[in-house]
Amino acid sequence: MKKNNRFKKFSFYFIMILIVYAGIELICFAFIALGFLPASLPDFKFQSTVTEYPVQVADIDSNWGTWHYTGNHRFKKKCFDITYSINSYGARDVEREKISTKQNRVVVLGDSFLEGYGVDSGQRVTNILEKLTGREFLNFACSDFGQTQAYLVYKNLASSFDHSTVLIELFPFNDFKDDNIQSPTINNAKRYKPYFVLKDSTYKLTYSSASVKESELNKESYFKTENTFTKKITRFAKSFSVTANTVSYFWHRKIAFSEKNSFSYYYQYSEDELQKFFFLIRQIKLLAKNKNIVLLVIPTQDDVSVYNKEMKSKLSTSLSEFCKAEDIKLLDLLPFISSQKTALYLDCDGHWNVEANWLVARYLKNQF
Repeated sequence: MKKNNRFKKFSFYFIMILIVYAGIELICFAFIALGFLPASLPDFKFQSTVTEYPVQVADIDSNWGTWHYTGNHRFKKKCFDITYSINSYGARDVEREKISTKQNRVVVLGDSFLEGYGVDSGQRVTNILEKLTGREFLNFACSDFGQTQAYLVYKNLASSFDHSTVLIELFPFNDFKDDNIQSPTINNAKRYKPYFVLKDSTYKLTYSSASVKESELNKESYFKTENTFTKKITRFAKSFSVTANTVSYFWHRKIAFSEKNSFSYYYQYSEDELQKFFFLIRQIKLLAKNKNIVLLVIPTQDDVSVYNKEMKSKLSTSLSEFCKAEDIKLLDLLPFISSQKTALYLDCDGHWNVEANWLVARYLKNQF
């Protein structure tokens, strides 16, 4: 009799749990389907063993860390699904000859914006500029790059290609932070990144890890982590449960919110950060010798919002004075971007969409 009662009680609670869970599933589905919650719906395609690396970069170079695996790689997010074609040097570009009879080639250094994050290579600003000007733009930009990495990739690779101009991108939103060894990495993952640290009034190159093999941003580490039992259970839940996808959305939204800067680096930065940036640009200029140096500064939507209220920028003034003294051509996009009324950014991301790449390329055309 007691066993029968326990079974009835267990069955009652089990059925109640199922009803509550079904209700939560229905509510989550309604919010997502009606567009109130931008979370993903389950695709009912469970992959037990992960075999594809979904990140477009990895810490694989012993000199500058972050770089691309050669070959073709699929890169997918909610608002885009593209293929990155990486040449034999690890750059997202077509194959380029080091020795060239063309004297007006431009070496491009920068981060994800000039890499063409989220758009086909033919629709990014450097490829468009190549079509509009007839000049070759050798693209060595890479996501996650700061100015230290830009300097090192130029010193150890890009400078060996014939060129007459060096185009350097500055993205104030994270370039100052990326060159600070004290800045936390994404999800606190162990990385292999180079930094210049001020010691005894001299900047000295150091690395966050003793070896590139210690980094957790690479295929080997990713596959090892994603194919654990815990990760498999998580993937299974997201494949079949609306609730699991909703929880995942709010978890990642919390991380993104905690990492989001609440101010504009066009207005708030330290003098030490600025002086380190000036040091790195001077190092590139020394390597480039008599070549033309162009500094392209890219704002975020938040930068634009602040600028539309202030109508002037502390950083823009400092950069203008520095570039004038160093004979560097400054192309600050803040006023231009601020004047645009069209949508310039990807729906699911803060990078330029195709329209923005074309708009900026046409604006820059006469500068080259």
